[in-house]
Amino acid sequence: MITVPFPTMGGQQVWRDVAFRNGWKVQQNILTKHHRLLDPRNIRRDWGSLAAMLARLDECAGTNATGATEMPYIFLVHGIAAQPGVFRRLKPALESAGYSVTIIRYPSTFDTIEAHADGVAQAIRRMKGAGPACFVTHSMGGLVARVLFDRYGYQFGGVTIERMIQIAPPNQGSGIACRLAGRSAYRVVFGKSGQQLTPESVSALPVPAIPTGIIAGGRGKEIGFNPFLSGDNDGTVLVSETSLPGVTEFMRVPALHSNLPDNSTAIKSVLQFLKTGKFQD
Repeated sequence: MITVPFPTMGGQQVWRDVAFRNGWKVQQNILTKHHRLLDPRNIRRDWGSLAAMLARLDECAGTNATGATEMPYIFLVHGIAAQPGVFRRLKPALESAGYSVTIIRYPSTFDTIEAHADGVAQAIRRMKGAGPACFVTHSMGGLVARVLFDRYGYQFGGVTIERMIQIAPPNQGSGIACRLAGRSAYRVVFGKSGQQLTPESVSALPVPAIPTGIIAGGRGKEIGFNPFLSGDNDGTVLVSETSLPGVTEFMRVPALHSNLPDNSTAIKSVLQFLKTGKFQD
């Protein structure tokens, strides 16, 4: 079979990363269950079974850069119904600082948070190489990471997770999700994961046992960007909803929810935390 290189047609919500290496990725379509191989430019290079695509990944991508330097590998995890473009400034900023970076894509509106965490675990375990790694998450991606650590710990083959930064995480659940959870339109758009963004669903998750920093969005006033939410907020998540017991590395940035990962102050703080474990010297 001759496979013609072909640009992807979007559809990020139906594809799950199952393996990645040096910019190359193997993804699975959760509807058709077939797999595809993408190159670092997001061009489809091949498609077929998982075994065939993992073999092609070995041919094309070589050994992962994890552990090649003392710099930890960085995993970026997006939120619900979000596109990887939410990290359009953060990813190159991290790479310019010397980090190897992968955006982990998952079908955020098509499955449960637990299923997303399982998929992330499998993908990291397929990395070839060893070394330290850190998570930088946005919105619901922070909950995916917390479930991941609760179910699997912090060691994935030779990869050890050392730190995490959560940007705008609904750690205490989302008041907006509570209000909308019963509406059919919300269920259709945000799927199973959207039903789990409630205080009851997230209350049992343990606090991560690694150094964790939280960046929240807000105005620093009683009324946030969304005046219909009772308290300071980024337009979607309350500042108070981002907190975790015992996590003292916290900062508030005057930015809206979807813009927080690309905010210049947030990016500077992410780089500082990855280096020192603190947002400020």
